[in-house]
Amino acid sequence: MYHSFNKYHHDEQCVKELNFPNYLDIFSKLSKVLYIGIGDDIDGLEELVQRHSYVVGIDKYLCSDSTHFHNQCGNFLKRRNDMLKKYPNLHIRKMDAKDLDYPNEYFDGVIFKRSLAYMGDGWGINIDGIKLVLNNVHNVLCENGLTWIIYGEPDVINLKVDTIKSLIKTSGFEIIEDKEDYMICRKEVKHSIV
Repeated sequence: MYHSFNKYHHDEQCVKELNFPNYLDIFSKLSKVLYIGIGDDIDGLEELVQRHSYVVGIDKYLCSDSTHFHNQCGNFLKRRNDMLKKYPNLHIRKMDAKDLDYPNEYFDGVIFKRSLAYMGDGWGINIDGIKLVLNNVHNVLCENGLTWIIYGEPDVINLKVDTIKSLIKTSGFEIIEDKEDYMICRKEVKHSIV
């Protein structure tokens, strides 16, 4: 069920499998969506930008300044630039999720698509870093905002689902839908960072 996925190495079959699964009715109604850890997922961004009035895709590493995308950089940049011209409601930024540069309660939805395991410390698992990212996400989500975490091999192997659920709950989210390959969480209104 989980497909091998290395965020920084492009594989045509892998990219096709990474397109958003059956889009959930609950998530499709949101207007302002933040996609954290976009990697080179132009197809996923295009799906989102066609469904939402405002989409921001961020990644700590972007093709223009990272050797991680060495082989696919030209194609990624061309497709990204074409999409930015075509969709004025799309914004792509180099940004670390540990330091989100958005005001509180700015987005009504946040997506992690097979990327949560990378949020702590790049290539290693850093639980404190992941907690910081989840607390930042909690801050930028509006009241009753939703977070959609789509599991992938890195998340499940490196973090384990029980650990992900524990981190989510201690970061001020209520799990409202819990499936084998994803979960949807709602921001709890009363939450204080410990």
